Amino acid sequence: MHMKTPSFPSLIVTLALLSGSTHLCHGQGITECPQHDGNCLDCLRDPFCGSWYDGAGCFGSCVIADIPCYSKGPSITNPETAEEVCARADKARADAAICSAATDCGTCTATPLSDGNGNCAWFGRVAGREYCGRPGCTMMGCGDTNADNCPAPPQEGNSGAAENSGSTGDDEFKLLSLDEDSSLCVGIAGGSPIPGKFLKLADCDKNSDNLLWKMDGKRRFKTKVQYDDEALCWHPKAITEGSSIKLTNCKDKRKQRFRFSGTAAPITSRDPDLCVLYSNGPPSKGDKVKLQNCTGDASQNWSWA
Repeated sequence: MHMKTPSFPSLIVTLALLSGSTHLCHGQGITECPQHDGNCLDCLRDPFCGSWYDGAGCFGSCVIADIPCYSKGPSITNPETAEEVCARADKARADAAICSAATDCGTCTATPLSDGNGNCAWFGRVAGREYCGRPGCTMMGCGDTNADNCPAPPQEGNSGAAENSGSTGDDEFKLLSLDEDSSLCVGIAGGSPIPGKFLKLADCDKNSDNLLWKMDGKRRFKTKVQYDDEALCWHPKAITEGSSIKLTNCKDKRKQRFRFSGTAAPITSRDPDLCVLYSNGPPSKGDKVKLQNCTGDASQNWSWA
């Protein structure tokens, strides 16, 4: 009887099983290489192993989807050397250690990675929890490195109450007038509140609901007139000097939070050095309302009216 010669892939599998042990993970048989568990380079240089799982050791292939895996090279699709792959794994481990120390979104997105190139990412409500990690996507979702997308932090004790002392109350809407010219108030380009419309200076008119605002408990300025049955909120295009402020749907974002005491005081943005003001020069009807550098001058003050 003629014996069929095993195919080359079959020989590889047989030799792989002899060099390590077979372990069932996620329902698949994978080859473990415990002799290289402590050394990434040895793992990647072994022809029967070659897949390094950060924190899990050396295996024959990358099949565990929820653990970072680094495969050996060079190849057509992966031209890296074993040294380069392991250096990348070391950086990922260092980044993970740095990022995991941050416990809130603001701190997380402001934390630089180990090489200084980029910051950590906030994974919000992933698998029932929130955490800070390396930028990128996992099976549970993708992280966000943009601090402007962080949820607004809760107010804290008396300091939070003081910051929000400019609140008009839950149901009270008022004009917001410029102290330098009390005949001018915050209005809306085009008159009616529509998402994307920018703020501008307008003639004060208490009989116009389109000019009435309130500051809620989260320090957001909201319209009295609703759009699609919901109020709209102030939203700077960016937290930078000269950035216009438009109306968008109200969200629990730090970008929409302002500080204002309510009487003869500046309105500051998330950046306390940027104040809500009009275009440069004497104020006039139609000027866009923007973020400008705070000077401490009384001309930057506003009051509820």
